[in-house]
Amino acid sequence: MTPGARTQAIIDIIDGITVKKVRPKTFIDRYFKLRRYAGSSDRRFVYNQVYSILRHVSRLKWWLKRSAYRMYDSPRAWVIAHALLVNQMNLQGLKVIFSGGAYSPTVLSDTERQLTDNLSFANINHTEMPDYVKFEFPAWIMESMQTTWGSSLINEIIAFNQPAPIDLRVNTLKTSVNDAMRTLNDDLIEAKKTIFSPIGLRLNGPSQITQSRAYKMGLAELQDEGSQLISLMADAQPGLSVVDFCAGAGGKTLSLASTMAMNGNFRGRLLACDISKMRLQKLQARSMRAGITTIESYILPENCDQFLTKEFGNFDRALVDVPCSNTGTWRRNPMMRWHFKKSDLDAITIKQFDILSKAAKLVSPGGKLIYATCSFLKEENEFQIKKFLEKNNNFHVAPDNNFWIKKTGQNPMTNIFGVRLSPATTGTDGFFCSVLQKI
Repeated sequence: MTPGARTQAIIDIIDGITVKKVRPKTFIDRYFKLRRYAGSSDRRFVYNQVYSILRHVSRLKWWLKRSAYRMYDSPRAWVIAHALLVNQMNLQGLKVIFSGGAYSPTVLSDTERQLTDNLSFANINHTEMPDYVKFEFPAWIMESMQTTWGSSLINEIIAFNQPAPIDLRVNTLKTSVNDAMRTLNDDLIEAKKTIFSPIGLRLNGPSQITQSRAYKMGLAELQDEGSQLISLMADAQPGLSVVDFCAGAGGKTLSLASTMAMNGNFRGRLLACDISKMRLQKLQARSMRAGITTIESYILPENCDQFLTKEFGNFDRALVDVPCSNTGTWRRNPMMRWHFKKSDLDAITIKQFDILSKAAKLVSPGGKLIYATCSFLKEENEFQIKKFLEKNNNFHVAPDNNFWIKKTGQNPMTNIFGVRLSPATTGTDGFFCSVLQKI
């Protein structure tokens, strides 16, 4: 691809991501699936530039507004401003790219030339920028972030604006961590063991992991190390009865299944529930690849009282990975920061508490209720647990952290209500997990 064609691809992709509100990687993969002529270096360049622009959107828009440029929400304007402010390109370089030739962006307009003059020799950061602009987070969420992290706020924000690693969970029903690494190496995919999860691998750079033998043979699944740890904290031992109440496509369900095996054989009962039939169907396909055929599934109706009555107190473990803001994954999908609103947070916390309260009915005496989110907001985490405990005096926070030490070999990183994971502290996505025990 020519430099102009690459730039037009970047504009098209960012436009598609902002309009359709999908994960950048998902849209980029679809885009290039229809354009087989693009080489690996082209894809890598476009991928890196798209993510860089999305991680600078707030500052780019600030500069565009400062320059009195009316089209400050235009992906084309973002690309131009990014080229000037981040890549330090000059007007002559822009003219070559915006040539109007085949597959290239149209030539710069007079207004865009003026914009180029205004932004030339400027830096992406400016002393007059408000903190929320400089940090690339919505203004309304800054107070909550400060409440969550206090003096660690800056370190966390810096980490959230960095590229996210690619982690794999090794399917210990089929192989060992070391053997999975060797299989990946045979496909020229380098990986190292994760720091906290004893069943995790972290790839050394991007790769076509889904095309590897390890993935196709069901030896490994894509799963962030933090997500693996949530499953491990459920302490789902062989012979127990376990329910994944918000299973989704089943990443954590499959992880639970592996911990419920003894000598390679699954023991116990594992039920995956979700309101989406489509998501549970994805779980079926994944479980077949993983070699697990013993997982039950149940599509939850809007009114699940009958199900709750039938299964009341039947489970030793109930994992509740509730729908959430997904703030913990914002480094993977930077545009989600601008799509999620304060009103969305208010609505989701009501839904979370309702789900948690329902799942609690499934736990047997002495059993454990594991509440998890991929969010860093206290409104979705500590505040929810505090409220739940006030209304349910037959539950308390698990009295020890042996489940963490036993499963990870590391000292627990806990507060009074649970464990918090984040890019800065654990190198994972942002997660919260609280293990509650029924008295």
